[in-house]
Amino acid sequence: MKSLAIRNGLWNGLANAVGVVTGILGSMLVVRSLTPVEYGQFSYYIWLASILGTLGALSLPNAVTKITSELRGEGRAAEARDLAIWVALIIVLVNLVLAGGLVIAARAQPLPQQRYLLMIALVLIPNGLNAVLRSTLWGKQIYRPVTAAIVLALVVQLALTAAAYALNLGVSGYVAAMLLSIVFQAAVLAGFVWLQGRHTRAATRFAPHKLHSGVWRRYAAFAFPLTFVLFFELVVWQRSEIFFLERLSTLEQVGYYNLAFTFFGMFLALGWALVNGYYPALSQDYGARDWRQVQHKVRQGMVFAALFSLPIACGGWATAPQLITLLYGASMEPAIPVARVLLLGLVPGTMAALAGLTVSAVGGVWIHVRIGAVLALINIALDIALIPRYGAVGAAAANTATQALNTILLMIILRQTYNVHLPRKALASLITVGVGATLLIPLAVQHWIPGLAGLAAAVLLSALAYLGAIWKLGYLPLTDFRRATGIIA
Repeated sequence: MKSLAIRNGLWNGLANAVGVVTGILGSMLVVRSLTPVEYGQFSYYIWLASILGTLGALSLPNAVTKITSELRGEGRAAEARDLAIWVALIIVLVNLVLAGGLVIAARAQPLPQQRYLLMIALVLIPNGLNAVLRSTLWGKQIYRPVTAAIVLALVVQLALTAAAYALNLGVSGYVAAMLLSIVFQAAVLAGFVWLQGRHTRAATRFAPHKLHSGVWRRYAAFAFPLTFVLFFELVVWQRSEIFFLERLSTLEQVGYYNLAFTFFGMFLALGWALVNGYYPALSQDYGARDWRQVQHKVRQGMVFAALFSLPIACGGWATAPQLITLLYGASMEPAIPVARVLLLGLVPGTMAALAGLTVSAVGGVWIHVRIGAVLALINIALDIALIPRYGAVGAAAANTATQALNTILLMIILRQTYNVHLPRKALASLITVGVGATLLIPLAVQHWIPGLAGLAAAVLLSALAYLGAIWKLGYLPLTDFRRATGIIA
């Protein structure tokens, strides 16, 4: 039987893989039809929508995944369901208040800015429902319908972006295309939950029972510190550099950074999605007090994270000059060094994602608060120091340095606090293979064969070399992977 954590991670990864493809296609339309200044404006309002959407959900959905997984591991499925419904009601109320405040703030703005703010206000409640519905299903370790909803929404987003491009709607059309897909995704997820509820009498009851105070205390004990972590993540992971670039540099630099971060962020999100399947599994093992499985899953997840992130980071670094110019045109060439600096953080960022999920799953959420406070201060200090002089490249250096420090701290904590030893031999062999197959080979091929033909040959040869090497090492197929990493599920 396949490992459920791996299978769920692959479902989640599929959604993000589709997101990479549709994101690249959509961004090509957006970038090629806007000036660098207009693209900077578009980037700023999409970033603002992301920040407000995060604030509207807070840490409440993440805590739902964690606590409902534990409750289900203890055989308390009815309480897990009631908790999820209560949290959904709270999130709707929070976003209603936030949307009202945004509408009031929009009235004081000139017409273009007012239009963007009102569009953001309209999608805050659907965005919050998306978060809690996804987290509820993930808490049950049900990933396939979430993937289906995300994929459908991404296809709709790409279609709306293409329509905005064809009709020459400019920045407003592209912002609307991005935001309307959120509403569509919420409708699909809500429809699935409703259909699922028709199978059992209890599930059709959307009015939750009153929860025991112990469940609320348990939920709050996790959600409260996680809220602090969320604010720190807004600084480190949510493109806070855009805020400083907009104030300390130019809109062109905002555009260059956003394009490079989009290029990098899609793959980082894909890596996070792949390891996300371990979160409810680790939480359930923790609820069952099965520490042996926790330790095995972490070692397995680290190898899984490295298998994915190494070829993307190395191959992306080697091919970024050709890819960005080919996809987005010569006007976006200043984004190339920005993307290369950011890609240096892909491997540590993906491994840190699993380490962070592990710390959260085993009850160490306050550790994230302490680390987050330090990282946020360091990231802001680096932004202020580097952005005025180096622009988008300085912003990328600040982000990558912070990600690397986060990974180092989390790895030390896993070893010293939870006695989780990393599979160092496996990781060392994968790094050697990754650098040789997906960095050195494409650099050499592109040197010998210039142009598009060299790029295609480099991608094909490095992919074949990497897949052959990891097959030889025993990480393919999946049964061999579980054996190589110490897990037979």
